[in-house]
Amino acid sequence: MSLEAHNAKFERRLTRLEGDFLRYAGSQMSHYERWYRLEGLLSQAWQSWGEFCRSVVVESCLGTVALGGRAILRANPGWTTEQRVCYEAHCAIWNNTPKPGKIISRRKEHTWGDVGKLVVVVGKLQPANSVQLLGGFGSGLAGPNHLQTVRNAAAHINPDNAAEVRRLKAYYFGPSLRHPTDLATWSNITSRTPAFVAWLLDMRAMAAVTIQ
Repeated sequence: MSLEAHNAKFERRLTRLEGDFLRYAGSQMSHYERWYRLEGLLSQAWQSWGEFCRSVVVESCLGTVALGGRAILRANPGWTTEQRVCYEAHCAIWNNTPKPGKIISRRKEHTWGDVGKLVVVVGKLQPANSVQLLGGFGSGLAGPNHLQTVRNAAAHINPDNAAEVRRLKAYYFGPSLRHPTDLATWSNITSRTPAFVAWLLDMRAMAAVTIQ
């Protein structure tokens, strides 16, 4: 599948999630029901982002086609399967020397949506489109990091995660923060758009650069 096709698939998912978010955020429902629904949307958005990142990096290393039909050649002749590329990425994250013939199961792969790890992986695996991948993933846009923080805090309620969410209040404004997912409905200080929508916009912008 071309990088453009992966991006189109990612965009369809984000469009659906954004529509659901706007419908839930503006409807009359109990706090608990809203929290349940928002937690589901946050989880789906995070998984969609991670799947896009994985697909783009793996396909780039195996050889693919970028925007406009530009061919991306295989990064290494020995990398013939996605399992091998993911193993190489795993070694890059942990700074281990890759061993010939080794692969890794999907459940042991790193968190693909973590942009800090993505920059490390791309920097070490050096696919032919590294400049574009690093330009997107290393752009500094906060959306994926903020989504990751809120999603993790909602999935794992504890004082440390709650403190991380409260630190994000510097970037948004809203009425109350009774649950981590409440932050998704706050407004971005700069754009005035709902935080969740702002995160999706950042991910869209980053994705558009990576597929060039």
